[in-house]
Amino acid sequence: MIIVLLLITAAINAVGGSVLWVAQGNYVSECANDKNKGLFNSVLWTFNMATFASGNIIAATVITALSTSTFYIIMTGFTITACIYFIFLKKPRP
Repeated sequence: MIIVLLLITAAINAVGGSVLWVAQGNYVSECANDKNKGLFNSVLWTFNMATFASGNIIAATVITALSTSTFYIIMTGFTITACIYFIFLKKPRP
């Protein structure tokens, strides 16, 4: 059961990730100007790389201590939290 659920959510993640990747570039370019463009991109990449590290640390900790299903539930909670955060992003000023 978990394998089927994993494959379905991986497909959803592939579609959503491609849209999000394009949208984040557009959002950063609308927020930034020539003076702060580097700052915005560096903050974006810092958080992007931090999620890779923290996700692997959480995975190593949870999978060794708990079941794979519990890990999946925890990561789903993180995903839902991130989606709620994205809903409340402010529109950039023109």
